[in-house]
Amino acid sequence: MDEQEFTAWAAGCERQLVRSAYLLTGDLHRAVLVMRHFDDLAEREPAEVLGVSIATVKSQNAAALARLRFDYTTRIAFALVPL
Repeated sequence: MDEQEFTAWAAGCERQLVRSAYLLTGDLHRAVLVMRHFDDLAEREPAEVLGVSIATVKSQNAAALARLRFDYTTRIAFALVPL
């Protein structure tokens, strides 16, 4: 496996880790993450769409990002531990 093939393989593994961590979050977390970070909407817009307050969007976004970070780093740590 050359360097380019390894880089492509590693990127695929990372995408899979992020995706699996993302799927472990709740529906509201996923909706807020997508609207805030992929659709690049201001906090007001997801709040209106979801029928929640701006404070809820802020707290759900923070909680979702924390959950993603935790799940991702935990999966990395376990992936790197030899059996």
